[in-house]
Amino acid sequence: VVAAIVGKFQDDFARATVLIVFLPVLAGLCRNIGSQSLACTLRGLSLSNTAKRVRRQVLKETWLGLMNGLVIGAISAAGMYMIASRHPDQVEKLTMAVVTGIAMMLSCAMAGLLGAGMPLLLRKLGFNPAMAANLIMSGLSDLFSLSLFLLLAVRFAL
Repeated sequence: VVAAIVGKFQDDFARATVLIVFLPVLAGLCRNIGSQSLACTLRGLSLSNTAKRVRRQVLKETWLGLMNGLVIGAISAAGMYMIASRHPDQVEKLTMAVVTGIAMMLSCAMAGLLGAGMPLLLRKLGFNPAMAANLIMSGLSDLFSLSLFLLLAVRFAL
């Protein structure tokens, strides 16, 4: 699925190779945030916390993902600005930096939400959350984060 998404943007990669630089950073970081959120939620479920405490955990992990995304988004935006400055013929450097920062921030928040919410959803559907939550969360996180970044970049920076 991720390969299909990346394949859809093949012509855009040919026009602006700087887009490719942040794809593995974005995907890997979102997976890490999602996995950490997932572990915290699974721990809460295994300790038989009340539904209210688990819901609070989901909100907390989403908030932490957003806060991580703000910090890492700012760092990534600065990095993209420096990289785009070396390729002025490909993209407008400030716009690309802003797009990178926004995509990183939103993707990290979504990864926190996915990681914290996936075990709850799987448990509600009758599946063992520890068995498949990380696999599903990783795939959805990649799908969301890469799609968001590429769509924003193509729409506003190219």
